[in-house]
Amino acid sequence: MAKFAEIKQVPDEFDPSKNVWRVQRVVTVCNSIVSHNGDVAGEEWCKIFFKGGTWKQTSYNTRNGIYYTPNENSHIKIQDSDQTKAFRHNYAGKNYVYDFEHDVFYYKQPYASWTLNTTNYQWEAPIPTPTIKKYINSENNEIQHSITWDETNQKWLSTCMENRNWEWNTSTSQWDEIL
Repeated sequence: MAKFAEIKQVPDEFDPSKNVWRVQRVVTVCNSIVSHNGDVAGEEWCKIFFKGGTWKQTSYNTRNGIYYTPNENSHIKIQDSDQTKAFRHNYAGKNYVYDFEHDVFYYKQPYASWTLNTTNYQWEAPIPTPTIKKYINSENNEIQHSITWDETNQKWLSTCMENRNWEWNTSTSQWDEIL
């Protein structure tokens, strides 16, 4: 089955003077309509069938620029040896952005301060994501940090089930507990 994303030009939420093409919905079309990835006939078919709109095909098996072989026996996908099948960098989802210039889909900008890396089409915070994801508590249990970005203060924060709060120290590359 082929997948198609309906895209619509809307104001960028962080810079309303600019417009972006935002995915409104993704639909599935029978393979008999589409001959291969990138066949504009499928996009035109969607435009006629759904009575308008701008449509772009998206690959359900492409994530982060890598094509994965569908595996009917499990939910685990295996990187395909033929990466020419990778199509538009990511499978589109509602609110994803379509970039006409680079012919790719990517997730919408999460925060105003984040910038898009156009090599991997991932958003990057102004401060790299903390490398330490877990810690050992006083009972010697391994606890996962619940990491979030604080846009106002431009820093990484963490909370845990023990109601302890942390902030990422960029100088030491460690978590400091907030007392």
